[in-house]
Amino acid sequence: MTKEPLLSITPIHTWDEMVDLRGRWNQLAGENPFRRWEWLANWWKHLGSPHDLFVLLARDRDNQIVGLAPWYREQQGPGRRVISFLGGGKACSDHLSLLCDRQHLESVPAAIAHWLIEQHQTTDVMTRWDSIEFVGIDEDDASLDAFMQHFADSDYTVYRRSGLQTWEVSLPTDWSDYVKSLSKSSRRRVKRAIERVDDDPRIQMQRFSEPADFDYAWSILVDLHQRRRHSLGQPGCFDFPGFNNFLQQATRGLMADGRSQLDVVLLDGKPLAIECILLGENHVYVYQSGMDPAGLEERPGWLTFASGIRNAINNQRRTYDFLRGDESYKAHWKAVPKSTLDVRIVAPHPIAQLRHQAWLATRNVKDWLHQKLSTPSSST
Repeated sequence: MTKEPLLSITPIHTWDEMVDLRGRWNQLAGENPFRRWEWLANWWKHLGSPHDLFVLLARDRDNQIVGLAPWYREQQGPGRRVISFLGGGKACSDHLSLLCDRQHLESVPAAIAHWLIEQHQTTDVMTRWDSIEFVGIDEDDASLDAFMQHFADSDYTVYRRSGLQTWEVSLPTDWSDYVKSLSKSSRRRVKRAIERVDDDPRIQMQRFSEPADFDYAWSILVDLHQRRRHSLGQPGCFDFPGFNNFLQQATRGLMADGRSQLDVVLLDGKPLAIECILLGENHVYVYQSGMDPAGLEERPGWLTFASGIRNAINNQRRTYDFLRGDESYKAHWKAVPKSTLDVRIVAPHPIAQLRHQAWLATRNVKDWLHQKLSTPSSST
């Protein structure tokens, strides 16, 4: 086996440099919309302040970009610099990873890890760091596992804990086979939902996948999502500063490339429910939704999911991904949980290690309290 070429690492810290990467970024990201430039660059543009952009480029000997780490760096208190994935926080981006071409699946994680190990004690304020923190990364991500192993081999603290699970439906090639796989009660409800979608004159499905229709469909999403959350006494995601601009521009950009759609259910001509769908070549991701709180008796969730899963099967997608969160409804659709990890990589210098031990102690107390509060007390 020939040895892979050595790679050099170049940090990117400015928006203009990030814009120039768009084409190559998307080539490396592949089909996953959460990894693409439209998603992560718009997150940075609208939600990244006041942090530092910290994208790392891996280049081969011909100066070609063969890998990319889509990160930012956050200042958390005096002297604590934390590297994380773009797309975090309220955006809850799933399946984030290092981006690399197939010829460099091993050399890119190794080169980035080696560069970071060199940089954590540098005097360069632009590249210093104290910890690396990932939230909700896929447990079976081979490139990130290799990346973390390089730090473990160099005596860095690599702390892993289980994160929120994602939930994924493996799709057959035929809709009837999918329906047969459901429980008896779910099968009955799904059949009823599809009958209404196909035959009830009061119900209409509209699928918006062209940029010309985007603004109209987007106004429906914001309205229905906000009204539903507020009816529950909770803030909607569009209440948070910058979130609307981020998601609107990211979804619009993905739609222009055929990678997003907005599915609307109408009842008597009025919007009842909506799903914001992100698309890969073989996968469907259900990212955001909204429904009219006055129309819950119509069971809008059954209408949107039944129609969406059938459409995914008809378009030969392999999975229908409900993303992170253990909401009970996901199991009704034959979704199975996929494990994720929350990870902290801590530099070996004493101050960083002391901070980590303090964080770990606080975390353990919180876990203990959560367990005590969620465990019913026995009565005698």
